[in-house]
Amino acid sequence: MGTSKGYIAPSTPNWASAKRGISGFINQPSELNKKDAVAKYARAMNSEESMYERASAVFASFSEFVSSSNRNGISQALSDFGKKYLNDLSPEEAFSELVNSFSEGSSIDDIIANSCISDALLILGIESFEDFPKINYNDFIKELVCQFAKQKFAQMFDKHIKNKCGNVVIAHARQKEMQEYIYYTVKYQLTDNVLTEINPRNIADERIVKDVLAKAFDILEHYYDE
Repeated sequence: MGTSKGYIAPSTPNWASAKRGISGFINQPSELNKKDAVAKYARAMNSEESMYERASAVFASFSEFVSSSNRNGISQALSDFGKKYLNDLSPEEAFSELVNSFSEGSSIDDIIANSCISDALLILGIESFEDFPKINYNDFIKELVCQFAKQKFAQMFDKHIKNKCGNVVIAHARQKEMQEYIYYTVKYQLTDNVLTEINPRNIADERIVKDVLAKAFDILEHYYDE
């Protein structure tokens, strides 16, 4: 994902602590240091809800469109959401365009949100409008959150990791290792029971998405303590 080049994380105390944690892992790449670095990243994320506010809105808007499509049909949903122009495209082009149409597409957070939706749909096997009825919203939110936690990490620390490593190959390997730890920790610890407790009605509004994101970063922060 090309959203992180040149980005510098904030210099607030929690983000400064996260950068030190990542430096510690790069200098001594142990399992303990990796968990410590990710825990500090998660703490910084949950200290500033604005860090995932935009993604929450985009994820919720896309999910609301899917829900409308399943209730009323794709043509009516396109009309209701002001996207009738997609009818002029081929099915493949329309589906691709739809994924990117719920954000302004210009900010880093918009680009990350679009990338997360695209990757989540691919992983869940949703390849066309006809596949929308297959979507379970808790499963979809979970995959979006896994993707976001992983991709946001890259945005925040890609430059720092490259600067500390001094070698692109090593930097890529260290970043990939941390991103995989983030993704799979959330994937396996954000269980169906946890999701059902947050979202018993299996819906995908913005408040639910924010709550699941907050829980995911809480898991990453405190899983280190176990």
